[in-house]
Amino acid sequence: MNFEILGTLGVKGPTGTATIRAARQRIVLVMLLLEAGRVVPVDRLSTAIWDDAPPQTARGQIQICVSALRRALADVGLPDRLETCAPGYLIHAGPDEVDLLVFERLVAEGRQSAEEQRLDEAIGRYERALKLWRGDALAGVESRLVAAAGARLEEMRLRAVEEFMDLRLRQSGHQEMIAELADLVASNPLREHLRAQLMLALFRSGRQGEALACYRDGRQTLVDELGIEPSAELREVERAVLGGETDYELDPRAATQPADVTPADYRPARLLPPDIGDYTGNRPLLDRLQEIVTAEPDDGNAAPRIISVSGTGGVGKSALAIRVAHATKDFFPDGQLYARLNGNNTPLGAAQVLERFLRALGVPHVMIPGGIEERAETLRALLAGRRVLMVLDEVADEEQVRMLVPNSAPSVVILTSRRRLTALPAAHHVECPLLEPSDSVELLAQIAGPGRIYAEPTQALRLSSMCGHLPLALRAAGGRLLIRPHWTVARMAERFADTSRRLDELSHGEQSLRANIAPSYEWLSDPARRLFRLLGVLEARDFPEWICAPLLGSDDDAGAEALSELVTAQLLEVETPVGGRARFRMHGLIRIFAAERHDAEDRAEDGAEALRRALGAWLYVAEKAHRSEYGGDHTVLHSDAVRWKVDETLCEELLADPLEWFAVEKDALVAMVGQAADLGADDLCWDLAVTLVTIFEVRSEFVEWRATHDSALAAVRRSGNKYGEAAVLYSMGALAAAEYRLDDAARLSRAADELFVDQRVLYGRALVLRNLAFIDRAQGRHEEARRKYEQAREWFRFAGDVIGEAHVLSGLAQLAVIAHDRRAALGHLTEAIRLTEGRSRRMEAQLRYRLGEVALKGDDIGTALDCFHDVLEIVVEYGDRIGEAYARYGQGLAQTAAGDADRAVGTLRQAGKVAAESGDRMVSARIQLAWAEAEYAIGSRDMAARLAGAALQSFRQLGDQVWQARGLRLLGDTIADTATAMAAWREALTILGKVDSQDARDLAEELVRRLTSASLAFQVGEAS
Repeated sequence: MNFEILGTLGVKGPTGTATIRAARQRIVLVMLLLEAGRVVPVDRLSTAIWDDAPPQTARGQIQICVSALRRALADVGLPDRLETCAPGYLIHAGPDEVDLLVFERLVAEGRQSAEEQRLDEAIGRYERALKLWRGDALAGVESRLVAAAGARLEEMRLRAVEEFMDLRLRQSGHQEMIAELADLVASNPLREHLRAQLMLALFRSGRQGEALACYRDGRQTLVDELGIEPSAELREVERAVLGGETDYELDPRAATQPADVTPADYRPARLLPPDIGDYTGNRPLLDRLQEIVTAEPDDGNAAPRIISVSGTGGVGKSALAIRVAHATKDFFPDGQLYARLNGNNTPLGAAQVLERFLRALGVPHVMIPGGIEERAETLRALLAGRRVLMVLDEVADEEQVRMLVPNSAPSVVILTSRRRLTALPAAHHVECPLLEPSDSVELLAQIAGPGRIYAEPTQALRLSSMCGHLPLALRAAGGRLLIRPHWTVARMAERFADTSRRLDELSHGEQSLRANIAPSYEWLSDPARRLFRLLGVLEARDFPEWICAPLLGSDDDAGAEALSELVTAQLLEVETPVGGRARFRMHGLIRIFAAERHDAEDRAEDGAEALRRALGAWLYVAEKAHRSEYGGDHTVLHSDAVRWKVDETLCEELLADPLEWFAVEKDALVAMVGQAADLGADDLCWDLAVTLVTIFEVRSEFVEWRATHDSALAAVRRSGNKYGEAAVLYSMGALAAAEYRLDDAARLSRAADELFVDQRVLYGRALVLRNLAFIDRAQGRHEEARRKYEQAREWFRFAGDVIGEAHVLSGLAQLAVIAHDRRAALGHLTEAIRLTEGRSRRMEAQLRYRLGEVALKGDDIGTALDCFHDVLEIVVEYGDRIGEAYARYGQGLAQTAAGDADRAVGTLRQAGKVAAESGDRMVSARIQLAWAEAEYAIGSRDMAARLAGAALQSFRQLGDQVWQARGLRLLGDTIADTATAMAAWREALTILGKVDSQDARDLAEELVRRLTSASLAFQVGEAS
């Protein structure tokens, strides 16, 4: 034989043995061999590899696997065995080339020989068939579908073993069979036919007492495990032993023949467990499921309706299913069947469940066949055309229930499982959600008493939140309160606040959250368990698939496979944004369990290294995102921290829109900056923090900017990292400047500059000097600002930072505008645009905004409007709210200057809303003043006065003297009383007397003219 799957996977060809180590290739080959000669669809191969969470590249990766398998087979002399046939692939293998096919043929021949009473020949066939087994079928191939197939093959083997033993018993080989049968019964204690064979072998060997003891052990096992009495076959053997009937024979057909059951034998069964008296919450889902269950079947659809309810452990799937079943049971007069399949621990076999259902439906035990397929046929025959509700609780996987589902349309099947049973055709799939906060409190009240719970509503909400709104956890908490009537809810909440003991607190009677989660963890492969433990110490609220590889220190495929296991086991929640990549998160209580397992099974340094790898990966992609946005490593400082290289093709996909990637990843990155600080990974911490400014400044996320930099500053100071401290102080200075806290900005920038001088980092000094130049310009020290800009430009050019140089040129252009040197301003901006062309759309928007300002100053209104329109298109595309506020502000100014003040009012009103959302106080104040000017232009003096007053107050808080004077000028314009207006203008002149800048002088001259004119008018008025 060339292909072996009855044991570990083996491939042998004319020229040698193929070695196939790759996990995915092994899965693909096994799936093809199980269907040798038939096409296996790509979708089924995908499910076998990734369960229900295949990557977008699944089809391509399967093609790669098939290509690798073709090469491996050709290398051992088996070419042209794999063929591509829509919708998948097939393997060409003859009936004598696959051990499974040989096994099935030999068993069929053995049965034929037995029927023709050629017993020696039949025994020989069975012996040859069973010798083909070299261990557990498909051993070493990790896949849920493959494991299910292995379970089916094991059932085939055991059935063949039973038939083989029946034949040997007929040949009187009793004594030598006892040890073999005893081992089989020990391994399969619920297979009653094997036990009957052992009892008979013992009895015929003169060991009557041991035969009866074997019966008693079997009965106890059946009662304990299934709650049922032994079958008629076992009872008959017991009777024969007690009666000394040494000639008693087992009926070999009992294991293979279907029962001859007629509809007259049918007896409706009512197997539902009691309803959940305190069921709470999920009302919309409950109503939806009841509608599905009670809907009349389509005339043209003969299949039963199947509802698959999935969700994490303890979320209330079973309670939901039982509540729906009780609410709808009157629609099913032919009975309600229920079985708990124990899929969370040691799953029950379908044969056992079928036997229980058949007995409940009135089938005498002697008529229940031993074979699983025959039992399933009998059940389907009984349920044909009947209205039966079947609830299968705690399902392990689809294979466990395939034989149990009826084939009649009036019947309905409700399944619950921690896994998403997506391979079931035409099923309704629903996720059982967590309870809403109000429902969580209500459940606590139903358990511990409403008076007690509602007396402390705030603490009750706090307690339910710490239970993660998980019904199992809430029941445990409520139960503990119930048996402690002297405890307040606040006291219980305080105990729960300690996460290291929370799972201990969430244990009451048989309700233990830790015990509920544990089976899902135990099912996992070793890599998936390790990933689960590491995710328990990852502080990011959610995370992407690709971060699993660095956490594990593995390749991307291994990380993705481990993640898929966790998703399938409902240990992770999946969120897929529209048009985006899936994000994953772990429920808070499951995270505590995972952290416990990490503490118990891993070294602390292993977890720390995994987190460093993950941080290195995030930093690697964040750097690339910044480069993509700015056309290189411009206006940013980096550390020598070790990066984890992420696949380049993946990076290209992730960073198709760099700012969008930052936005999606931001919450996780912010959390990881804090975790890096706690780890003592100071270089990773500060580098990630300053790289995140790329998104912080665009989206005006000043709170996150400050939080990450506070953490980073503490980390670098603890470690004595002076370069990192300088970088963080510089960035904090930039934040203060963005918030117009100019004194703080100057202090932080000078502190950073001192450290950069000590470290001899000229590029860092260039960045700081650019900040200081901005501060000088904002505070009216224009000549000092110009000198700093020129020096910073020289250093940026030396460093090759064209974006930094362009920023400086933009600042110089603003100074030129103030000085009425429009030609110089245009020159600076033209040079900046040349430097940044094709590098940064955001920088392009900033420069075009400056061009609009220059055009507006030169009364070229049309050009100004065009520039501001272009800027608006760019910043809206980017989601740059500050940029949008400035663009609309510029449009409003240009519209007012063009005499279209009515339109300007609407534009500036919208600009004000955007500015308020962005949190930029300076642009908000400027917009208010421009809006006031537009209102004044259309004659709305009162509105103009209110807006100008509000803007003036903001400028005073910001400390900008020139803009205060502008506000006072407009306020004076809106005041009808000449003396009061003149007072406002005089105050403005007093303020401007403290500022030495061209724009201050220009404004002062204008105010003097107004005062002179007003004074003359006032004097004339007084004289008349």
